[in-house]
Amino acid sequence: MQLICLVCCVLTGPLNLGTRENDVREERMRLEGRWIQGELIFLEPASAVWKLIYGRKLSTDNLADLFVNRATLVVEGNRFTFRNHQHEKRVEVRLDPTQSPKAIDLLFDQEKPLLGVYEIRDGRLFLCIGDEKMRPETLEIQEGEKKRLRIGFQRLRP
Repeated sequence: MQLICLVCCVLTGPLNLGTRENDVREERMRLEGRWIQGELIFLEPASAVWKLIYGRKLSTDNLADLFVNRATLVVEGNRFTFRNHQHEKRVEVRLDPTQSPKAIDLLFDQEKPLLGVYEIRDGRLFLCIGDEKMRPETLEIQEGEKKRLRIGFQRLRP
């Protein structure tokens, strides 16, 4: 009986890996395209997160700064490009759509990845990004949490 279980695990292991790769491929296709920033909620996000998306920390005292520097996001394969009128940053991403919530790692500048979670719902993409040490457990930001940024994007039609 143990031998049969071992053989089944050995034979189905590669099938599971292929399924995960298919999930990632399908998820990349769902993300492909251009997105414009809408929602922005944050509690002391890591400086690397600000640098990645906006090129610098935005002034939270000046609402115009938050509006003028709204980011666009272009997704092509495993590459995200964040842009605003003064900044452009490309990063590679690793997706794991099998986790709940779905996991995303943003890899840039040979540093440790920024860890996050994401959701695609009703033509919108929500990212909640933590730092290189801890992945957010949900898309929601709770009072008292540190180093979190939640950003929502609306898909732009071609």
